[in-house]
Amino acid sequence: MLEWMERELLATAPAAASDRHWQSPDASLQERLGRSEERYRALVAATAQIVWSTDAEGLVDDMPDWCALTGQSPEEVRGAGWVDAVHPEDRLRAATAWAAAVYARIPVSFDYRVRGRDGLYRWYAARGVPLLGADGKVLEWVGMSTDVDDIKRADAELQERVRQAELGAAVGAALTGTASLQEGLQRCAQAVVGALEAAFARIWILNEAEQILELQASAGLYTHLDGPHGRVAVGAFKIGRIAELRTPHLTNAVIDDPHVGDKAWAKREGMVAFAGYPLLVGDRLVGVLGMFARHPLTAATIAALGSVASTIGLGIARAWSAAEVAAERDRLRQVLDVLPEGVVLADAQTRLLLANAVAAEILGAGADIGPPARNEREATARYHTRHTDGTPLGPREGLLHRSVFGGEVVRAEQLLVRRGGTGEDVPLLASSAPLRDDAGTITGGVMVFQDISALKDLEQQKDVFVAAVSHDLKNPLTSILSTSQLLARRIGRLDMPEAARFVTALDTITLTAWRMSAQLGELVDVNRLQMARSLDLDLRSIDLVALIDMVAQQYRLATDGHTLAVQTALPAVSCLCDAARIERVLANLISNAIKYSPEGGTIGIRLDPPDRAWVDLHVSDQGVGIPEEDLPRIFERFYRASNVVGRIAGTGLGLAGVRQIVEQHGGTVTLSSVRSEGTTVTIRLPVAPQQ
Repeated sequence: MLEWMERELLATAPAAASDRHWQSPDASLQERLGRSEERYRALVAATAQIVWSTDAEGLVDDMPDWCALTGQSPEEVRGAGWVDAVHPEDRLRAATAWAAAVYARIPVSFDYRVRGRDGLYRWYAARGVPLLGADGKVLEWVGMSTDVDDIKRADAELQERVRQAELGAAVGAALTGTASLQEGLQRCAQAVVGALEAAFARIWILNEAEQILELQASAGLYTHLDGPHGRVAVGAFKIGRIAELRTPHLTNAVIDDPHVGDKAWAKREGMVAFAGYPLLVGDRLVGVLGMFARHPLTAATIAALGSVASTIGLGIARAWSAAEVAAERDRLRQVLDVLPEGVVLADAQTRLLLANAVAAEILGAGADIGPPARNEREATARYHTRHTDGTPLGPREGLLHRSVFGGEVVRAEQLLVRRGGTGEDVPLLASSAPLRDDAGTITGGVMVFQDISALKDLEQQKDVFVAAVSHDLKNPLTSILSTSQLLARRIGRLDMPEAARFVTALDTITLTAWRMSAQLGELVDVNRLQMARSLDLDLRSIDLVALIDMVAQQYRLATDGHTLAVQTALPAVSCLCDAARIERVLANLISNAIKYSPEGGTIGIRLDPPDRAWVDLHVSDQGVGIPEEDLPRIFERFYRASNVVGRIAGTGLGLAGVRQIVEQHGGTVTLSSVRSEGTTVTIRLPVAPQQ
């Protein structure tokens, strides 16, 4: 507006007039000047701005717009009386700026707060210019004061929001980017002092065991952590009462606050305001934040402090939780380190997180597995994990992968790993299981393993011993078998009354020797099974029907209470098998059927018609059956059904051996059973290719 006034004045001034000063017009210009002034005052009235003028010395004679705004009388305004309506904090600055401009005869501008008729102050922007005569002397001063209170308040609010945002960011960074909780809290206190122009700020944390608030951070006027406020009991002083009541304490009148103990100190230091907040996380008190200021606290400042208090409380709680987790992790590591087995923990992506001392020793790695593997596949490659036959694990064959992604509990599998540093192959016996949270979600996995190198050495010695014993016993058994069979044939041709009885006795000797020979072979195979070694199969095309008939006939001679019923769809079926091992499978299944049918009954042996590649053989009984809960483990070594333990003798190795032999032929074995009704075992074997 003042620029418009200057343009109007300059339009009526002589051409030589300065663009910033105006010389007095001659009489011929008075009429135009009058019309311009009328237009100007009408415009000013429409915009509610204050126009004022003074004499050459800057003293007011009459200022009606100012009087209308402030309520001052013309007498009160005259001279320099207008200054009385200016805010006390702005008077000296405004008067000084005005005096300097009058002395230097230069335009002036400044902002100040003016008291209105209602007693409230509003911000105004003042601007004045000197009017010069032809001789260059100042004739008078004219100016305008524009209400900028809304702009000032909006700007102040924006700056306040910026400070609050900066404070929140600084507090968040302090709590997450520092090595210790105390260092982070000290930075928080410094941020509060800097952003809110506090005299000083302090943060206490609660010692829950002693119910004592311990001073952890102090910034601003005081930075020491000792003294009477270093340890404050809950309920003592204003800080302790804030903790006890768990409510903020806010005041902009510290001197009159009954909770301020040392009012003389507060007055001496010029303290005006105090804000104290309990640091709460849910219902849990973790500390107190306190702040003194030498200026009143605005509603925005109080809101910012409340938000900061919440953030600091959460930061303390997180730090406590992290410390508890670290302590629990340390206790867990100590427990794991005393275990004789290696233990490895993995997360939900099978990243290896922790290994105990034994695992680190076996793997030749640090207790933290070095840098965490991205997943188990990387760890498998790092330690060259393989099957016992030397073949590498497939992408989904890792024990942790099976437990974490498949929920499988893996028991007692043998693996080979390469020890870091030495390159030595180490045989392991390993198990794994998934780790679940309270909701049942898999959150990771654990693998437990032990170095079985010494056990492997013993097994090797046992293997040599078993092989030697088997060889030494089979030679006389072979002689007994051949001799008894020869004698049975010769006696059978004799015409004597007791020939039949002698033949029966010799058949018994033959069957017993045959069983002993089969048991020796089974002993060797079981030994290999225990060592997780494959069998040396002698694969040939054999007639499976003839083999079934032979074994069934041998067991018919051994039982009087059972009927062995053989059903074959074809007179002959060629199977690509190791005859001795499949004979042992048949003997094992038939002997089990007899043993677990103590009341007798029919033992069914059925051979289905073969397809192009496979043939299925079923052995069933009408015996005691197997409880449903035992079925998942029935093929495990040494496992026996709960309903026969202590009632019927057995080792729990028969079905494990059957599965070993059948699977190494490339076939499968399955079992179905109903308790007290009987059991059926089905094996699938490869048929011999047609010539």
